[in-house]
Amino acid sequence: MEVRIPYGTNGILEVKIASPVVLAHPPGVDASPIKDLDVATREVLASPLELPPLAQCITGSDRVVLALRRGTPRGSEILAAIAKYLLPFLSSDGQLTILRTELDAKAGRGDPRPYLSANEQQLIEIKTHCADHQEDFALLARFHNGRPLRLNRVLVDADVVIPVGWSQPGGAWGVYGASGTIFPGFSDRLAQLGHWREVVRSSGSKATPSRRRNRRHGQIGLEANWLLGTQFAVEVIPGICESILKIVAGTMIATKKAARADYRKWWCPEVESKTDLVVAGVDHEPARTVWENLAQAAWSAARLVRR
Repeated sequence: MEVRIPYGTNGILEVKIASPVVLAHPPGVDASPIKDLDVATREVLASPLELPPLAQCITGSDRVVLALRRGTPRGSEILAAIAKYLLPFLSSDGQLTILRTELDAKAGRGDPRPYLSANEQQLIEIKTHCADHQEDFALLARFHNGRPLRLNRVLVDADVVIPVGWSQPGGAWGVYGASGTIFPGFSDRLAQLGHWREVVRSSGSKATPSRRRNRRHGQIGLEANWLLGTQFAVEVIPGICESILKIVAGTMIATKKAARADYRKWWCPEVESKTDLVVAGVDHEPARTVWENLAQAAWSAARLVRR
């Protein structure tokens, strides 16, 4: 039997196998992606989940920050669509700022200006988060466990913060999506290392079930959002090769719940029986892929392995 496994940008791994194999074909591979991201984004902003239209959630003088999660597919286009929606509702006293990670900046991500008019480009500000620049941080509050929550000063000084993230399986090292955008992504290096060290340590512990560990790490991100006063979120469900299957917007909880259900429908296939060996392909450009993609592939493959 010959098996073809897509990987990379246009790569195909062809394997001839004598024994029977099970092909787990996620429905998301064949799902039709969104053709017009600008229109689709504006539609969900005008009709969000459990909230009035985004235009009614801000005032003209607000300082609005769009915080982009690292590696969000088509993030620049999504940011441009949100900016086009918001700018008409902001007065001269208002401000729209894009906050992106340093790794996104180096990869050329998180810059909506190529998709905006010359006038719109003048009305937005783009900031790059550097985890090692201590002068860029401000103490917001303390978590319930007493640990300080220090975030990029742009977030702390904002009137409205809108996280923009992308869906991934919660089993891949904690929480992903819009709800995990703010923390630890826009905290300082010490907090980031401490958070991921705890995630890795607890991942190796057999005493705590994985579902409970993931919920605990997810609660930290949600607590950071609550302390910051974040209400509105935008989350995209990725398709193959940087395409987008769906955009969800609304309250943090409603967005997370809806996006997770759609993600699992498209990207978490079920098989009749598990096996001893699973091969998973990662269909992203190697030079621009993020480690979360590898974690996603590893988690998806691991759940199909016989233990």
